Amino acid sequence: MPFSSENIEIKSALIVINFKQWNPETSDPIEKVKEEQYIEDGYTLNGQHGLKEYIKILERERNQRNNS
Repeated sequence: MPFSSENIEIKSALIVINFKQWNPETSDPIEKVKEEQYIEDGYTLNGQHGLKEYIKILERERNQRNNS
């Protein structure tokens, strides 16, 4: 899609701005998210080849460190 003022999803922008302005002492709710749920749900990573490959690389490197 060519440049358009509609390219910015307003809800996403508001969430990012809100996150940026959090009090540093506020606990981060992202810590409660279970990565595996999104990795394995068959939906979130659909078509996300780059992120899938990055996750594989991270897992491979983590396994290499743990086996050293």
